[in-house]
Amino acid sequence: MVVMLVDASGPVPEIIRKLRASQKVLAEYPVKVITALNKVDLVSKEDLDRKMEVINSMTSTVVPISASKKQNLDALLDVIRANT
Repeated sequence: MVVMLVDASGPVPEIIRKLRASQKVLAEYPVKVITALNKVDLVSKEDLDRKMEVINSMTSTVVPISASKKQNLDALLDVIRANT
């Protein structure tokens, strides 16, 4: 299993570019990928909703978190446990 950390504070085109590059590399390995959208505390709700929509269209499992504020980390751990 891989937890792919995506920076929510960047612009959508940059998030898409980085996500595609990471997915291309990870596609070579038989691993389950969970996407953690980090730094959600730095973006507005509207911006977060848009970024979640885009990432949800590209990946199967997305969990929005803020590591520095310790927000939603329990949900991320629950998803990890459910997929191991």
